[in-house]
Amino acid sequence: MEHGVRILSVSPGAVQTGRIEALLRTKALRELQDADLWHSYLKNLPLQRAATAQEVASLVVFLASDKASYISGVVYHVDGGHGARGSSFS
Repeated sequence: MEHGVRILSVSPGAVQTGRIEALLRTKALRELQDADLWHSYLKNLPLQRAATAQEVASLVVFLASDKASYISGVVYHVDGGHGARGSSFS
């Protein structure tokens, strides 16, 4: 690499955050269907759960470190295995 620039991408799927939890509680009170859709989506992931923000951040910290200095041109999907199964989540 002539200029020492590495190109990396982190593509998270479902991430469980406080904001998502609050939204689901609010939505669940009004429309159970929305909360059920979220939980159905998670159950259909190979890991059957959402990522934590810390799990995504840990990858970013690693990729920004010297330990990842030979990695370039990669997209990391942090999606609980969703991408490995194809585009359908049914």
